[in-house]
Amino acid sequence: MSHPTHTATRGWGRWAFTAAGLATALLAACPIGPASAQQDLRSPDARDAVIASQTRNYQDLRSPDARDAGLASEARHYQDLRSPDARDAGRVPSTPSPAPSPTDDGTNWGDIGIVAGGALLLVGLGVLAMLSRRRLTARRSRTAAASG
Repeated sequence: MSHPTHTATRGWGRWAFTAAGLATALLAACPIGPASAQQDLRSPDARDAVIASQTRNYQDLRSPDARDAGLASEARHYQDLRSPDARDAGRVPSTPSPAPSPTDDGTNWGDIGIVAGGALLLVGLGVLAMLSRRRLTARRSRTAAASG
């Protein structure tokens, strides 16, 4: 003859496994964030090689001196007769690095959410284990008292 608490405990265990499975599936299905989709995972050498292959599709067979002379002639076809100060004033100023915005504090909230969700999952599983252990201990003590 089965005891009613035995059936309730068995149902509780099924519920706990179902809840743990659903929580694991939800954590696995969570998108990590838009930053990971835009991140270039190639090595720096591979990135430089792609840039170099896109800029020049031919092999320059000139000597290094001839290449330098060719670059100088392509860059400027005239003689700049301005004074050095006037040349400096005519240059486009280099853009300084952008100041961080007040909302950009460097915190990756997506990662923090994943860690918090995992922590809540572990706490929930611990509570479920503790409750099922308590019910198992209470049932054993009742069974021992009834048979003894």
